[in-house]
Amino acid sequence: MHRPRKLCLKCLRPLKACFCKYLMSFNTRTKFCFLMHPLEAKRSQIGTGRLAHLALDNSLLIIDKDFDSNKIFNDILNDDHYEHFLLYPTKTPVKLEATAKSASQMCIFILDGTWPCAKSMMRDTTKLHNLPKIMFQAPNRSQFEIKQQPANYCLSTIESTKAILANLNELNIEDLHQTKLNSLDIAFKKMVKFHKDLASDPTSNNYERLSSRPKPQSLKTPALKWKKRKIFFDQ
Repeated sequence: MHRPRKLCLKCLRPLKACFCKYLMSFNTRTKFCFLMHPLEAKRSQIGTGRLAHLALDNSLLIIDKDFDSNKIFNDILNDDHYEHFLLYPTKTPVKLEATAKSASQMCIFILDGTWPCAKSMMRDTTKLHNLPKIMFQAPNRSQFEIKQQPANYCLSTIESTKAILANLNELNIEDLHQTKLNSLDIAFKKMVKFHKDLASDPTSNNYERLSSRPKPQSLKTPALKWKKRKIFFDQ
């Protein structure tokens, strides 16, 4: 009889694919709210949003498709203690410098899912449409080599979280030691290496022949669909 695999109760991954020990959980002045698509929740073995949530003590993770009627989402959105922002690509992002002078605490919503899923969540959750949108300058291309990104500035959820925290540090909105930010990188890179090793192991069920193994990001050519797909959300 096949025995069910033991799971980590924190990240919900099989124990051999658990990376919690590499995370250094820490608190932030800013509240983060990860809005995860149900399809991303089912793909927890390669998702990075849950890892980011586990690292940030002052964060929530909500799973839904349309958050307009989600009670937890609405409770956060209607909490006057916070000034709410959405991390999402836009042609007219707001500047965060002004928030450093504000008495309100920041709450940043981050959509967690594939780009098509993220865009569908944006489309269906109308309460997100008018939130001020923030962006960051991507320090480098995504290191999520087992996934293809539609553009150079597109990062995984955990990479995006680190980038925005680094930006908040520079603005003195956060005061985080670099070792805390680096822990996000360590867990993420361990996860990527784990899946790349599985793909290269002939004894693994996830083995991929050389011709079908993921290429490094620098060698990937964006699929034709990405050339035609808009990343920005047009209301």
